[in-house]
Amino acid sequence: MALDRQAHGIGVRDPMPGVTYPPADVLARYVQAGALTRETLAGALVAAFERHRDRPAIVGPQASLTHGQLDERSDRLAAALLALGIRPRERALFQLANSAELIVAVLACLKLGVIPVCTLASHRELEIGTLGRQSEASLWFVQGDDPRFDFTAFAERLRPAIDSVREVVVVGGEPRTGQHGMEALIAAQPHREAQRVARAAIAQLDPFQVAVFQLSGGTTGVSKLIPRFSNEYLFNMRAVLEAAARRAPEVCFCGGPFLHNAGFVLHWGPALLLGGAIAIGKDLGAEGLCTLFLRERPTWAYLPKPLAIRLADGLRARGAVLDSLATVMTTASAAYVRRELGARAINIYGMAEGIVMMPRADDPFELIDASVGAPLSPLDEVRIVRAGSAEALPAGETGELLVRGPTTLHGYYPADERGRNPFIDDGWLRTGDLMQRVRIGGRDCYAFKGRLKDVIKRAGESIDCDEVERALRDHPAVADVALVGVPDARYGERACACLVLKPGAAAPGVAQLGEHFARLGFAKFKWPEFIHVTTAFPLTPSGKLSKPLLREQAKAAIEGDHKEQQP
Repeated sequence: MALDRQAHGIGVRDPMPGVTYPPADVLARYVQAGALTRETLAGALVAAFERHRDRPAIVGPQASLTHGQLDERSDRLAAALLALGIRPRERALFQLANSAELIVAVLACLKLGVIPVCTLASHRELEIGTLGRQSEASLWFVQGDDPRFDFTAFAERLRPAIDSVREVVVVGGEPRTGQHGMEALIAAQPHREAQRVARAAIAQLDPFQVAVFQLSGGTTGVSKLIPRFSNEYLFNMRAVLEAAARRAPEVCFCGGPFLHNAGFVLHWGPALLLGGAIAIGKDLGAEGLCTLFLRERPTWAYLPKPLAIRLADGLRARGAVLDSLATVMTTASAAYVRRELGARAINIYGMAEGIVMMPRADDPFELIDASVGAPLSPLDEVRIVRAGSAEALPAGETGELLVRGPTTLHGYYPADERGRNPFIDDGWLRTGDLMQRVRIGGRDCYAFKGRLKDVIKRAGESIDCDEVERALRDHPAVADVALVGVPDARYGERACACLVLKPGAAAPGVAQLGEHFARLGFAKFKWPEFIHVTTAFPLTPSGKLSKPLLREQAKAAIEGDHKEQQP
């Protein structure tokens, strides 16, 4: 079958061990439909750079680069990585702030065929150690000038625990012994020779091969690795451009982590394909955001609600009006953004496992406010079923969302017991999310109704309750624990640790729990921000823990504490 696929130019040439590739018949269907092509993501980006060489690609107070300069710098870094012995299909970890340097580093990897593992600067020993070993990463990019955390020392300390890592590249600041400064690596490579090396590497890339390892939402502990394929990821970005009717000239602002799937595939990736510019600033406070938006005038923006609130506060303080924004993408905050910023705003739904839903450019406000629109592509298939079953539900009923399509995951990496997804059947992926199919303004669309999974969404980051609860049970004062999310106007939800204490034990404070999680190497966004102490947890009629009731109790207790603290 593999030989037959290759005879028609369909399918991966050299499969990576541990990767679950789409079946031959599935690939053939999407190739014939024109969704998956023989073009690679890196090749498409370079073609866009060549068409728009003199247009701005990066704008902001810290950096300004044209598309041609971005192409050149990433060529030179790709050549430098090759000279260090880094080879195609090896993996790279990232712990970098949103910056021009991060984009240069990712582009260099894509050109060389090195696979970015979309880790975050906020990850610590637990996440980086696990993901580094799981991916067998050979390369690690770290921030060298972060005043809040010494990433170079962190990499030096943790590197022996990830024995596959051979090279550490430092962005900003001074590298330690055995590490490399990214700027020095770029400067050492002559432009023309680097361009030749990079173009030769791109010519050898396989469009059906893994381009990026995205991260799952982390509902089973540390996130799992999601293989996203070169032509499939490119299709996803182009589908975003078409569905949103994005046009050049564009200035894009991404308010989430650049390596989150949302940042990569919905925002800065499509912006570069379009020949647009990416507005980047370090200061994301009210004043800094306001200055960046008024100076660079973004036309397309991703604004999680905390950033939308800060931007609105900054504009209000200055008495300024922002008239450049054509569209703001957000999650469940479209009405707020439209009211406070005066921009067209849309609510979206997506997951790193593939599916993205969003309203279209001409959809009415009624649809935008009541739904997350429809899937990007007509090739995306959607079913609403009774939770945990295959029983289809009629329109209007809430059920579990099942998806299948050209971007849908076929198996986590590596494809061992941990990588097998028990929720995949005949290509259908069980998302664990609750949706309702509705018809508004004559169009079929979908309304997000919650999650089956026990997860807290804080400012776009997923917190696996089970993972945090297991860590809390190791605390000497804790007899039993349940983690719940309490509503928050800025962050969506914040984590509250509900504790039953051991006899005679004193309740730990939030800071003490933070020290506990720091010792365990947890990323800070997972640390509980509230504590609710109780003598017993509420139960369902069948005798199981009732988290909905506990959530209401915790919410009431937190609100009561706040009222008592007010003068």
